[in-house]
Order: sequence, then structure tokens, then C-alpha cells
Amino acid sequence: MRKAVLAAVIGKHRNLHAAAVATFADHPSFPTARKAKLDLFDARLGGQAAITPISYQEIIDIARQVGLDQQLWADLSAWVGQKITTVSSRHSETAVATG
Repeated sequence: MRKAVLAAVIGKHRNLHAAAVATFADHPSFPTARKAKLDLFDARLGGQAAITPISYQEIIDIARQVGLDQQLWADLSAWVGQKITTVSSRHSETAVATG
């Protein structure tokens, strides 16, 4: 939300259309990913700014399409995948322990 507000203020000051991007790791066990899929990011600034959610996986896919170093993007994709696996397994363990 801070980014959206900052974008709106800068846009208004410079007479430009403002937008903000919210990045997230896309996995069903992550609350931010669920919110992004349900379109729960909305412009609460009276149309002055929009929040566009984009996953890290989507950013990597876009970079792969235009990037020159395919191995770099493949390595980054694997790293992001491993981080997601690690964090989502922690979420699962916590849910089992508290459930």
C-alpha cells in the first residue's frame, strides 16, 4: 500500500498516471498469492493509482523471453522454487503442529 500511495503522490505532483507493482511468490499456501489470485488488490486511492500484482515466477518468465543469459534465469527460477518449497513446508509443519 505504501508503494501505491507513493506512486499516487508522485504521479499527482508530476501530473502523471501512477501505478504500483506488488510482487509475490506464487504458491497456494501463501496468503499474498491467494489474495492476488482473488483480485483483492484494488486501487483505494480513487483511481489515482493501481496496484498490479505480479509473481516472481512471472517476472522470471518475462525475463527469459527477452533475456540473453538463459542459464541465469533458469538458476534464478530454481532458486525461487527452492525458497517456495522451503517456506511452504514450514507453513505445512506449523499447520500440523497447531491443528
